[in-house]
Amino acid sequence: MSTGPGSQPRLRCLPMGREGLLVELADAADVPRLYTELQHRAPDGIVDIVPAARTVLVTGPGVRALADELPHWRLSEELDAQAEYVELPVVYDG
Repeated sequence: MSTGPGSQPRLRCLPMGREGLLVELADAADVPRLYTELQHRAPDGIVDIVPAARTVLVTGPGVRALADELPHWRLSEELDAQAEYVELPVVYDG
């Protein structure tokens, strides 16, 4: 279950190379909330923010400091109004 509005998400930060941080979230519902929050609050120098099913990959200088801050962030329930649904058709043909 989502941690609720204004609450701290349950997460784990894992280093990915020299300038990457993979944030694993306990609840998939927190992924879009964290993604939106990162778009607004991420420190300067962040190159990419890539959401997935239960993770968010953040790359760029300064991600190590972000790893220390993220567990203390409170996430809003508001999502980015500009977000759009993307579907990628896939065919597995052996």
